Amino acid sequence: MEGLSVALKTACNKGLFKGVLIPGNGPIISHLLYADDALFLGEWSRSNLKNLARILRCFHISSGLKVNYHKSKVFGIGVSATETVHWANLLGCAAGALPFDYLGVPVGANMNLIKNWKPIIKKIHSKLSVWKAKTLSFGGRVTLIRIKNALLEHGLDVHDIFNVVIESGKQTLFWYDSWLGSGNLKAKYPSLFELESKKRCKVSDKIEDSNHVWCWKSRPVDLGLDSAVFALSRDVTDTRLGTSLDHWSCKLSGDGRYSVSYLRKIVDATNVNIPETSDILWCKAVPIKVICFIWRAVQDRIPTTVALEKRGIVVNSKQCCSCIGAPECTGHVLMDCPFTTMIRNNILGWCGLSNAQDCIKNVYDLLHLAATRCNSHRKRERLVAICYGLLWNLWMFGNKRLSQMEGISPIQGTDCIKSMVFFIG
Repeated sequence: MEGLSVALKTACNKGLFKGVLIPGNGPIISHLLYADDALFLGEWSRSNLKNLARILRCFHISSGLKVNYHKSKVFGIGVSATETVHWANLLGCAAGALPFDYLGVPVGANMNLIKNWKPIIKKIHSKLSVWKAKTLSFGGRVTLIRIKNALLEHGLDVHDIFNVVIESGKQTLFWYDSWLGSGNLKAKYPSLFELESKKRCKVSDKIEDSNHVWCWKSRPVDLGLDSAVFALSRDVTDTRLGTSLDHWSCKLSGDGRYSVSYLRKIVDATNVNIPETSDILWCKAVPIKVICFIWRAVQDRIPTTVALEKRGIVVNSKQCCSCIGAPECTGHVLMDCPFTTMIRNNILGWCGLSNAQDCIKNVYDLLHLAATRCNSHRKRERLVAICYGLLWNLWMFGNKRLSQMEGISPIQGTDCIKSMVFFIG
């Protein structure tokens, strides 16, 4: 896209394409690019349209990137619809009319009208209201689990950190928002919610002074829901509305104010113990992606060729790419491979632990050594960082050998691990 931008700028400088001059001594704008979307702006003339088509053709020949004319549209401002259709047909595009949406934003619409903002608000609301955990990285999911466990130990769920304090009731949804204790009324009274004719009503719509205003599709008594209506009325009967704005209150602090530092203290004070991997230390000096890799390696959940084949994924060869002497499983690539053994012995000798080499048979033994060898907390953290960095780099060396066909010697690998540990420390 940068090449297309340079081509259009050159065409504008040579007078082959005339852009739009912004009033008030503003610049001349000929195009706007965002990712793989392009918006061209220029004078409505025969020569301008033809030269634009020629520029796009040259761009296609030189780069191999072709404009999808079936998804493109031509918009004419101040010209007849017939003329717009005529030139659109010549370019192979469809004719468009104002207003239109570009990147989800209406263009050419009167934005002073509320109705033109509704699609934008609806789109933002849908993105914020749905939690899309699939966009989280593995480390992000681990962080979320740690926070949730910390809050549960504090007597709170993730969704119960905040509650709504009702003042005027004009900013709070009666059924959807959690303004009466834990949970919302939609979940507490699902039958009445289905019977409600105005589901997105506000609290102020339902409570007027001491009276309750219900809008049912049919009479609840005919459906045997009179007891549910009585219970709902009893829940909201003590609500008194004022004139101030509704606001959110945080349950973590006594004053109702949310503080990131307060939440961080709760999370840091909570130790999440995993029995089968209790020797894995969540060291702050080690990147979380490395810690997650170590945890997966202990669980034998890293994507080795043997593991991939078990999942039904076709691999060219199961053999270890470093020694070509055994199938690439977790134990071999991180422990038993001769290349791995030489680097591990070099690192343990560098740490003064040559006498412990014969005791290490698997990944768990190495982690146990790092977690229990040193009495000093500072030294233990350094040894943990070295061992974690050793395992992480051994895995990355194999991946680099496969993807880039670039191998390293054990001496180079040892130096690389030493340099990485110095950066972590």
